Amino acid sequence: MQYKHLALEERFLIHKLFQEGTSRRNIGRKLNRSHSTIIREVRNTGKRGYRYKQAKKFAKRRRTEASCVPRKMAEELWAIVEELLVRKRWSLEQIAGRLALQGVISVSVKWIYKRIWKDRAAGGALFRNLRRRGKKPNRRGRDDCGRGVQGGHKRTSRGG
Repeated sequence: MQYKHLALEERFLIHKLFQEGTSRRNIGRKLNRSHSTIIREVRNTGKRGYRYKQAKKFAKRRRTEASCVPRKMAEELWAIVEELLVRKRWSLEQIAGRLALQGVISVSVKWIYKRIWKDRAAGGALFRNLRRRGKKPNRRGRDDCGRGVQGGHKRTSRGG
């Protein structure tokens, strides 16, 4: 199912049904929308309650502000990450924490990993500077990891 924004007519119907006291869940059923969509839409309420034209302006402004957030890290900032990883031998957690603490940029460890794997696929060697040299950590709960495992096989109990 593809997401589509609410039309002005739908907002008008939400306004009318909401004034009549119809529940959000029933409004969603009548518009063939999820009730959570209606709940989110009703959050576009001003001081005088839910008004459909005002809700449209609120939603449009929120979409505009969300699309203004930069999706990519500037190359200068990526150079800082590389320097901390290669020269100072910091962990990715330390790098992400320091950048956030300094207010430079808020970036997740997972995002840095993705960028490093992308570099590796392109023939780069950044992954060699990772603490585990690019090896994935063993997860507990699988048969081939954890204590008592030798040679990739789970050790069986002794005795009969």
